[in-house]
Amino acid sequence: MPQISITRATESRINSVNIEQLSADDFGKHYTDHLFQADFIDGTWTNCSVQPFSNLAVSPFLAAFHYGQTIFEGMKAYRFQNENIATFRPLDHAKRFNLSAERLSMPVFPENLFLDGLNQFLTIDNKWVPKSDGSSLYIRPFMFSTDACLIARPSLSYKMMIVACPVGAYYSKPLKVMVEENYTRAAIGGTGSSKAGGNYAASFLATNEAMKKGFDQIIWTDANEHGYIQEMGASNIMFLIDNILYTPDLEDKTILSGITRKTIIELLQSQGKKVVEKKLHINEIVSAAQTGQLQEAFAVGTAATTTPIASITYKNQEIIPSDSKNTFSETIKQTLNDIRYGKTKDTFSWMKEINTL
Repeated sequence: MPQISITRATESRINSVNIEQLSADDFGKHYTDHLFQADFIDGTWTNCSVQPFSNLAVSPFLAAFHYGQTIFEGMKAYRFQNENIATFRPLDHAKRFNLSAERLSMPVFPENLFLDGLNQFLTIDNKWVPKSDGSSLYIRPFMFSTDACLIARPSLSYKMMIVACPVGAYYSKPLKVMVEENYTRAAIGGTGSSKAGGNYAASFLATNEAMKKGFDQIIWTDANEHGYIQEMGASNIMFLIDNILYTPDLEDKTILSGITRKTIIELLQSQGKKVVEKKLHINEIVSAAQTGQLQEAFAVGTAATTTPIASITYKNQEIIPSDSKNTFSETIKQTLNDIRYGKTKDTFSWMKEINTL
């Protein structure tokens, strides 16, 4: 495995930011003192380093600008009550990072190097991890093609980087959402199951149009009939119907395999609760609401863990779950937060502590 060189910043900006009192509007605005980077050159990962945060100088011919070979992950580090810090399911993120890389014809990044680079980066910037409830350090590993060439082909060189920013709570209230029936996020055979930059760019227009109508987010549906539910915004989505949790399955590879989604399923199954993964049509949600069986709907993802959905609008009909207190999803969120902040024992080995000595 390549050696990782370390160059420390001469000064820290930590005192210029109150990391314990950040709002949703501060998301991604305050970066830590360092970054991790590595270069893929001549078929090998090299130039691995943790160094002071700085901007990049790149060619206007950079392949990533023109052909979109760019992927990323979103993960978090938390501060325990004993002041130690830990990342949440880092190996799962490393594995998903490489699935995205393979789909976009990019080189995989060795999992052990991913974890080592992440750990060394966080060891140096550990003071940037907040300790207040609801706060964390958001970590963004990403990779992009770096050939300075306009030939339409996979790049021969790449850069992988990790940056981070302290964040507070992402959403402050339950969401009002609408079902998208015009635009498409992903089709079978596409890149829907990858965390590719282009997936997010393609979602902005539909989301902005929904916001102009007074909605907070949209629920994406399938490309064929706009009836089968995929994701909500940039999150997975779940429904509690007659005390059973339902969520769209991943078989068509049009939906991102969310780490939080996976975590919630494993948590509930360990408690003996029933979870159904299936192709889920919006008409099933409408019917469940009409019979009073739709108790909750909520988004799940790294940014907010669980976010309640107050209402879903489909064909001008407003669907409102029956449990306005969102008892089920709030309990899940609290259970996971207790594990993430070290308040309860992590029997799943999801948290990986970082040596900050």
